[in-house]
Amino acid sequence: MSRTVWGFAVTRSKSGRNIWPPELKREAARRVLDEGLPPADLAREIGANDCMLRDGLKDERVRRASVRHPSAGFAEVTVGDTETSAPGLPRSGEPVPDQAATIAISIGDVRIEVPADLDEGTLSKFIRALRAA
Repeated sequence: MSRTVWGFAVTRSKSGRNIWPPELKREAARRVLDEGLPPADLAREIGANDCMLRDGLKDERVRRASVRHPSAGFAEVTVGDTETSAPGLPRSGEPVPDQAATIAISIGDVRIEVPADLDEGTLSKFIRALRAA
């Protein structure tokens, strides 16, 4: 048995639970986010549980964030030997001044510091581990 909500077919599983199509979840989330409708009112309107609607809302927020910032996240960092460096920075092989003894990586509220004298392999492993976490 199925019913139609906003033009989408909502079917029932053998156990009697509603099977909400992803398109309907996205439309409900759009109405909450774009039109400012209260999630509880919208859930009541379509005969859904608040939790289902809130899960769809969370998924839509994540989807929208990834569309706005597709390059957000970690990027591969490689270190190469160069004879020239930026002004004020030591050249390859020169000692690192005390004020630059660490490399700081800030991600949101998290700040990670690693020693500046890490070799390329160790730094690459560190960054890959962060990406995997």
